[in-house]
Amino acid sequence: MIKHGPFDGLLGFSQGATLSAAWPEMQKEGVALSKVPKIKFLIIISGPSLEVAALMAGSWLNDSV
Repeated sequence: MIKHGPFDGLLGFSQGATLSAAWPEMQKEGVALSKVPKIKFLIIISGPSLEVAALMAGSWLNDSV
């Protein structure tokens, strides 16, 4: 991302959707992507369904991304 960026958002398909969904929080915590601009949006295609009610509720209510 440093070499070819900057990028405003991410698009993730299938297993990449899972990773793309995790990156904004990891970036917020300083665990990953700390040297690139903040991720502004995600496009998730055919990602896994969330089975934990707390995760499902929080994913739609989190406006920090």
